[in-house]
This record gives sequence, structure tokens and C-alpha cells, in this order.
Amino acid sequence: MDDQEKWCITTQQVYDWITLPLTIHRSVRLPYPQRRARDEVCGNFSELTEEFTTLWETDVENVSGTVTLSLVTGTLDDIILSINGGIVVTGNRQIFTKFFPSLSSIEIRSKSEAPVTAGRYCLELEYSLDMEEEGSNWSEDSITGDCYFSDQFGTPLDHDLIVNCDEVSHRKNITVTLRPGEKIDLQEITVRFDGFISFKFDEGNCLCVIPFCSIQKVLLCAPDGTRLNCKTLSADCFIQLVKKGNGEIHVDIELHLCQSIQVLKEVHIALNAKQCNPRRNEANHYSDKYKRKMWNQ
Repeated sequence: MDDQEKWCITTQQVYDWITLPLTIHRSVRLPYPQRRARDEVCGNFSELTEEFTTLWETDVENVSGTVTLSLVTGTLDDIILSINGGIVVTGNRQIFTKFFPSLSSIEIRSKSEAPVTAGRYCLELEYSLDMEEEGSNWSEDSITGDCYFSDQFGTPLDHDLIVNCDEVSHRKNITVTLRPGEKIDLQEITVRFDGFISFKFDEGNCLCVIPFCSIQKVLLCAPDGTRLNCKTLSADCFIQLVKKGNGEIHVDIELHLCQSIQVLKEVHIALNAKQCNPRRNEANHYSDKYKRKMWNQ
């Protein structure tokens, strides 16, 4: 004992430790799949007047594209171009091209006393097609594979990262009676558990990422200076495609989680001990001894 010294080590003291089962239900409406379509529309114009002539218009929403005007006679300074009901500056050359994030109508007219202008217009359009009819034919077989826990982008996560655990409010002291005449002060803690689940549907063409969240109140021995440490012991995900009476498609989600919650505090402990060296690797020692014996034979 005389050759021992006092050593100080840092470790985690466990004040409390519970296992918390969680069941989370969600029902989410699935949007009908959308397909991005592209189109090219071209045409000629001539004999413009001082009244606007409609070159193109649509009632389809979320149309974007590039508008190009090429004049055969005259210059762009001789015409007035209207996009979506607003006048657009075209310059004074013979070619105009510009991208518009939203397109609903294109009109053109000549300025007063302008020379005769003629030319060609081309539209490179992109828009979404709502595949409502395709979505109405979905069934349980439309879901490809099982659901899985992921990040917000649908990337699968390791088991230890699938559930976030955060303390979301101030702790509240609660006096609990263990037995007649024996009371103890515990802390009521509000904990938020959240994450994401993902699954594929429409023959794997569509990825759906859905957030989940559960807020729980737990009683723990958690004095000032302590922190929570959560670990996911088990996690299961179940989904089912459901058609509502109004034709909407919903996904019913059920999650079963089991969380281990520890209350920890970093502490310093003083121990009497002596420093030691790593012991000899017995396996290598006997291996070398056997080799020497074989060599001598």
C-alpha cells in the first residue's frame, strides 16, 4: 500500500435510469405524383397592328420557360411585347430571348407608325402534370418495400441516430411519497423525441419522407447539473395505404420505439492506486517459446 499514489479520474455518475416504450400514430395524405413535362411551341407572326395579338396563352399552372423572338423584317424597337399582361423591354435588335419562371400569356403589337414587322417566336416550356388518375389506381402493392428510419432527405440512418432526444422545457420539482412517512423530490422533465421515416411508392419512382414527433413527461431523479442521455433500444415501423371515401390516398403509420433514458453527471473520483505496465502478451510468449523448441529439434 505504501507504493500507491492518489489518482484522480473523471467519470459519469448515473442518478436515474428508465426504459420508456413509445407508440406513435400518424395518418398522412399522399399527394398525387407529378411528372415534369417539356414542350416546344413555335409559330410565325406578321401584319401586326396597334392592337395586341395573342401568340400563346394557357390556363395550366406552374408553367415556366424561355421565350425567343426572331424578326425577319424590322427591329424589336418597332414592337411591344407583353408577358403575363406586363410590358417587357426587348431592346432594339432583331433577336430577343429570356427565361421566365412563370408564363401564362404572350402578346405582341406594333408601335404606331412603325414599319411592317414579321418574325418567328419559339417557346421552350416546362410544367407539371398532375397524375390524379394514376394515383387513384394505387393499392397496398404500390408501396415498394418497408418503411425505414432516415434523415430529412430519405437517407437511411444507423440505429443509434434514428431518434433525436431533447429536453424542451424547465424541470419541475415534484414531491413523491414512496411509502407512508417517506417522501422524495423528483424532477418532471419534458422530452421531445423526433425523427423521420421514409418509404417508396409508385413502383419505386416516388420517395416519401415523413417526420414524426412525440413529447413525453417523465419523472426522474435529475438534480441541477445533470443531463439526459437517450439511446434507442428498439425501433419498428409499419405503414398501410388507405383509400378514404372522398378518393384521397392516405398512409397510416405506426411506430414502436423503446428508449433508454439515463440521468448523468460528470464527477471526479480520487483513488489510491499504483501505476502498472501492460502485462506481457501470453499468447505471443508461448508462440515464441514453441518456435525456439521446434528450431532446436
